[in-house]
Amino acid sequence: MTQSPHDLAVLQPQIVFGVDTGGRCTFSVGPGLAGLGLKPGELAGADLVEVYAGQDPVLADLRRAIAGETFTVRRWVGGRLLQTSYEPVHGPDGSLESSVGVTTDLTGHVEAREDLSRFRALADDSPDFVAIADTTGRITYVNPRITELNLSLGVDELWTTVAEIVDVDRAGELIDRLASGERWSEDLELKLPSGDIVVRGQLFPLYDADGSHRLGTGWIAKDITELRDSEATLRAANADLKQFRALVEASSDFIAIAGMDARLRYLNPAARDLFGLSPEVDVSTTDISDYLTPEGLAQSVQVEQVAVAATGRWSGESTLRRADGTVVPVEVVSFMVPDPDTGEPLALVSVQRDITERLAAAAAQEDFVALVAHELRTPLASVKGYVEIASETLEDLADSAQVTAQLAVASRNIVRVERLVEQILRVAGEKRVLPDRRRRRDLVSLVELAVESARPSVENAGLTLEQATCPPIIMTLDETITEVVDNLVSNAVKYTPAGGHIGVSVKRDGDDAVLAVDDTGAGIPPGERDSIFDKFVRGDVVEHQAIPGLGLGLFITRAIVESHHGEITVYERPGGGTRFVVRLPLTVPDAPDTGG
Repeated sequence: MTQSPHDLAVLQPQIVFGVDTGGRCTFSVGPGLAGLGLKPGELAGADLVEVYAGQDPVLADLRRAIAGETFTVRRWVGGRLLQTSYEPVHGPDGSLESSVGVTTDLTGHVEAREDLSRFRALADDSPDFVAIADTTGRITYVNPRITELNLSLGVDELWTTVAEIVDVDRAGELIDRLASGERWSEDLELKLPSGDIVVRGQLFPLYDADGSHRLGTGWIAKDITELRDSEATLRAANADLKQFRALVEASSDFIAIAGMDARLRYLNPAARDLFGLSPEVDVSTTDISDYLTPEGLAQSVQVEQVAVAATGRWSGESTLRRADGTVVPVEVVSFMVPDPDTGEPLALVSVQRDITERLAAAAAQEDFVALVAHELRTPLASVKGYVEIASETLEDLADSAQVTAQLAVASRNIVRVERLVEQILRVAGEKRVLPDRRRRRDLVSLVELAVESARPSVENAGLTLEQATCPPIIMTLDETITEVVDNLVSNAVKYTPAGGHIGVSVKRDGDDAVLAVDDTGAGIPPGERDSIFDKFVRGDVVEHQAIPGLGLGLFITRAIVESHHGEITVYERPGGGTRFVVRLPLTVPDAPDTGG
């Protein structure tokens, strides 16, 4: 052995010690002594057999060394894993003088391997992408997640892959940043055989325990494809929510949302204005009963809530009560909002519209009709009188001596009749145009209401009334559609004998709604179709009072239909009876401003 013990201590800076043939320590040096709680030279002169008494494996190693063996062993001593190599030292005459031991503390290496094993187990089980490259860019580890998706990272060169993904110039920039100890994070779209995915990845430098030595580069990435999709869906939902809120906030209707306990959760600005509530008022301290009249509350409990619980929706009319006690009649549409996940009732939404003006207009219209009837009573009576005089005059024409004089009288009376008719038309023409109250309504529902309204009179006449079913037809019409149905059904009742049948149907035909009323009455008088019904359909002036089957209501109906840009047609039914068909556009242009 050419090196001295002290030289060995320098070459292997752990623990170097000597032991003579009697088991006594001749020297001890090296930084590893501190791990055992010893100072350099502290064991010199100590009997190692006594020091390690009770530690039989260590004593056995010591006896082998004293005997001159060369060997290496690993033992746990004082909680440290020590690897000791023994080599004998011989004198000039070849005799055994002592033995030198070189001990290396492997505890840190074992802990590092254990840490590495734990890291590898964690990385292998991770749902994220994990890779490690050495300082040259060569991939030294990829976890199974990368292998499963056939994600190629360029095993021979990490930076080649990075350059392909982010671009060559940026790859160089990233190398410089990592070399200076910075981290890099970015969302990337990766092309995979199984489909494109988006990952949120990080590249970061790896250092040894004390941070003084660069070991390589680490890469961890999380698959955020679903997160991106969810974020996009959430952004779209938020945009829809903002649009919905803007619509609700700008609506002139009363809109309220209440919980299943009847507590208010939301009132839109129009509703707050109606009740005189400022935006700062917390409506959650109130419930539905605080905004209804006693009659409205009774209807809400007994009718509305029952209907909503049974069918999910209710529409009708009710009355609200302002803070000052003023009663506001409203049209109501209430519906249930279910939980999107469980389907259980979540909230009650109520949309209500002030119909004060509409009811006032309806009352004014009724007054106007009564006024027109009163105004026309005297002219019509005069017409009747003049017609009777004219008839009597014509009967007297048989007396030829008086023909000339009577014709002159008849001529004057005819002129008077014409003037009275003009007066009637003038009075009728003074009807004021009521405010346009057209709304998007379900035509089928309006027809149902009209049929139910007409049903008592039909059944009293001994007739049956049937309405064909049809999907909802939404169109812009006001309640005058009910007058069309009522007039046509009333006409059918008038000319259909007891035991007959009246049918009402409505359907959609392209951009039009088609309403039909059939009866099993007398039908079109034989030989009079061209002279009567064609003229009626064309709108020609017809002496309708003298024509069976054509009452005044039909002419009113025709005027209503034409005012809505529609048309009315009449047909003979096979086997007898009449069929009136009304065609109405689903969207009616706004009525022109009459200035009235």
